[in-house]
Order: sequence, then C-alpha cells, then structure tokens
Amino acid sequence: LDQLMGTSSTGGPAATKTDTAAAHAPAAGEQFAVPANIDFVLNAGVDRIHYGNLDLRQVSGNLRIADETVKLENVRAEGLDGVMVLNGALIVSGRQGHVASPQLADNPIRGLVALMSALMAQPLDEGTEHFAASNLEFTSVDVGNRTVNLIPGEARTRFNIRFNDRHTQETLKHLIETRCREAAGEKVRWRLEFELSNSDVFLTKPGPFVDLVAGAVAEITGHEPARSTAGGTSDARFIKDYCPVVELGLIGRTAHQIDERVSTADLEALTAIYRRILEKYFG
Repeated sequence: LDQLMGTSSTGGPAATKTDTAAAHAPAAGEQFAVPANIDFVLNAGVDRIHYGNLDLRQVSGNLRIADETVKLENVRAEGLDGVMVLNGALIVSGRQGHVASPQLADNPIRGLVALMSALMAQPLDEGTEHFAASNLEFTSVDVGNRTVNLIPGEARTRFNIRFNDRHTQETLKHLIETRCREAAGEKVRWRLEFELSNSDVFLTKPGPFVDLVAGAVAEITGHEPARSTAGGTSDARFIKDYCPVVELGLIGRTAHQIDERVSTADLEALTAIYRRILEKYFG
C-alpha cells in the first residue's frame, strides 16, 4: 500500500521527532504481519492519487482488514478519460452456525453454487456476425472461513463477462439479474454488485486501413491474417473516436499462464510488420 499512501523510505509524511511509536514501526516497503484481532472496513474517497505512472481521479472504495489480510474492494477510479474497474461480485447471505446443528444455520455456499450453476447453464448468446459468443467466467469463490466445523454466514464469487454487440451493459445486467432471480426463488438471499465500465462494444469495419495492415502482415509472414474480434478487452477503445484502430500483436498462447512466453522469432517478425505498416501508411 506504500504507493497509494505516499510513504517514503525515510519514514513517511506524518513522521516527527517526538513520535516514539514510530521507532518500532516497520520501514516503508518492509513486510509486516497484519494483527489477527483486527476486523473492520474503511470506506474512503480521494480526489486524486498518483500511482506508478498513472494519475487517478475520483478514487473510491473499501479498505478491509480482516483475517490477517488487507484487501481493496469495490475500487473505482477515473483514468485515461474512463472509469477503471477492479471487481464485481455475486454475494449470497446465510446464517452462520455449527456444522453439528445445520438446522439452526443456513449455508450460503449451497445457494451460491445454485446461482453459479444457473449462470453457467446457458450461453449468454450465440455470437454475432463479427463477434464470438459472449462469455462469463467466474474468477474466484470466497468464503473467508478458516474453521472446518463452522458454517459461514456469507459466500461470494467474482466474475468477468466479455460481451459482444448483441448486448449493452444495461441489457446484460438485466439478463444476469433475471437468471439469478429465477434460480434463487424464495430460498436464496443474494445480491449483485456491478461495477462501472467503459468497455462498450465497438467494431473497426473493413476498409483501406484494415487492408493496409493485413497487407503488411502478408508481406512479412507470407500468410493472410485472420480478421478477428476475439481476445481481451481492446485498449483501442480509448482512442477509437479520434482515429482508425486495428490491434495487432504477438500470439498469446500462454497469456496469463505460469511461464508466459513468446518466441524471439515472433518478436522479430512483429517488429518487421510494424515497420512495414509505417512505410506503407506514410510512403
């Protein structure tokens, strides 16, 4: 948290000569154990934060300290003229209790599994002319329970949805809410937390610029490239209203995997392709 808090290697902005407690505090950047007896949530809002090379504005979110862990939750910030989002969640509430008396408790894990199954049972759509089918992926399931004989009081899952031009953010939210409501019935207490996003769908239609880039790829590699909208959320959305955009990069067969890697031959070929695009565009 040092970068967010603005502490320095010499002690931090609040340090004074008379602060005797500071003599026993860990230095900035030094690891320290979070006390096990702390459990609270701090809701915070900051006008501006400089983090690394980013200037973030209108930052808000929760700082949760519990179970010897510090977590940032529901954090939002304006950057690159858009709103960056860190997480979204489906939360099911139950009643905590002892596993020996399940009739006195309400295990939220059962309800969470039922709602997750409902969201995974049917595809969000079948794809469109230019886009693959929309996809929902659960990326974590959390209970925060370290006691094996305790039924937890809450369970949550985080998810990510990559969607095509069949949906808007609002229609997609409505679809997810409807499926959860139908699966929950009157038995499951649940809620959804949707985060703001600037990831609306856009499409660069075939034209002279797309043909120029495809031609450069073919000249260098000897292969006609596939014109596809597959892959991650396009960062080109930040500049698409100001100039034509085409995304062209390395083949990511091991993206986000352990030992992520690319071949040096691919790097050299991509460098040559970029050079050829510049030559054709400005030549």
